[in-house]
Amino acid sequence: MKSPSTMEEYTYTPEAPPATSVTCSHCGSPHVEHGHASALCPECRQAFINYPIPRWLWIFAGVVAMVLVINLLKLPASIKLAGHLIRAERAVDEHNFLTAQHEADSVLTAFPEHFEAHCYHLIASAYNFDYDAYDRSISFLGEKTYIKEGLVVSCNAATDYLNRHFCEDTLLLAQLDLITAQPPREQLRFIDSLAGSKQTHAVLAYCGARIGSYLLEHEQLPESRAILEKTLDANPDHYFASIDYATVLRKMNELEKADSVCDILLERNHQDSYAMSAKSRVVLRKKQLPAAEELAMEAVRLDPLSSHALASLALVLEAKGQKADSRQLLQAVVKLSAEREDTASAPQLRRVLDGETVYQ
Repeated sequence: MKSPSTMEEYTYTPEAPPATSVTCSHCGSPHVEHGHASALCPECRQAFINYPIPRWLWIFAGVVAMVLVINLLKLPASIKLAGHLIRAERAVDEHNFLTAQHEADSVLTAFPEHFEAHCYHLIASAYNFDYDAYDRSISFLGEKTYIKEGLVVSCNAATDYLNRHFCEDTLLLAQLDLITAQPPREQLRFIDSLAGSKQTHAVLAYCGARIGSYLLEHEQLPESRAILEKTLDANPDHYFASIDYATVLRKMNELEKADSVCDILLERNHQDSYAMSAKSRVVLRKKQLPAAEELAMEAVRLDPLSSHALASLALVLEAKGQKADSRQLLQAVVKLSAEREDTASAPQLRRVLDGETVYQ
């Protein structure tokens, strides 16, 4: 009999895990290693340790990463171009057509076939009378069969506006050259004959603007005014007739009416350098030198190569007594007038600066 104080030696033998139906999730073997989260046999577990991810998956991930990196690199430029497009749309809505054309140009430089950018470019260039730019966009859009509904009305309106300033009747144009050499009474009769014929308002306005401008250039103010008023009756939106009409009114000392005509033009296009320059001359006649200078400076900022805007600024500086500065601007006007075939701005400005004529 053993003593109670004597303990028997005891050896622990782990029990085998209970039999289950779990098999290797990869190959289906019943010999699964227990004690792991994943049910795998020893062979599969070792294989996954050596090759944890298939090689084709690594290649696919590399391609995806490369595409992602390329797109991330392009993202700042895409965001910038989207900003240009948004600003072009906003500028069109606000009638800031110089800005709109510039912003649309920025988009088209990177994406020459961007549809919306061409639409904004067409609208802006039409109201800016930039014929080359307009032709580029209308050529592109004319080949498209689909236009966004929100833009089609604006594009058509801009195209109609520009077309109302042209005449393609070659026989009438040849006749017009002869009429401009006739006495004003014959010129008025010619305009009246167009109004009574089947000619469109656009043709009548084109001829009237041409004759009115000719009479203005020769200082036949009452006759020019009569022609221009008939022209604007036929086409109230005619830009060139409106500009000359404002000049005639200014020279005839109807300053408030001239100012109103300039305001109508600037309402149509807030960044119209020529209309702003014309308004500066009207305000100068009103003896409002600070306002006249501000308008002339803004006109020059919008179009630094405008001989009309530079001449307006020279007139303001001359009125302020800054004769050296006005003379310097005269030289710039002479150079630009020669380049742009402007036969009126430089001689008129020189006569005023030399004291040969009183500014009207």
